[in-house]
Amino acid sequence: MKVHAFGINRADTVQRKGLYPPPPGVTDIIGLEAAGEIVSVGNEAKDKWNIGDKVMALLAGGGYAEYVAVHMNCAIKIPEGFSMVQAAGK
Repeated sequence: MKVHAFGINRADTVQRKGLYPPPPGVTDIIGLEAAGEIVSVGNEAKDKWNIGDKVMALLAGGGYAEYVAVHMNCAIKIPEGFSMVQAAGK
């Protein structure tokens, strides 16, 4: 997913202070909530998502990056009328 906006929450601020480490194997780039556009779809997700879909996502980390990998079941279509900024904070 190409990230267009991300949410800022307490976990992000505590992790930035070094007091809340990411889970093992997860990037140290913070960001648990993001919204953006799908730019690539894995084989198992091709029936559910398409390139260009606008989604918001819950992440284990990495939401502040320019691009982030999202499990197909952790993405939600952005509701009609929501901006990327609104979706990232939901």
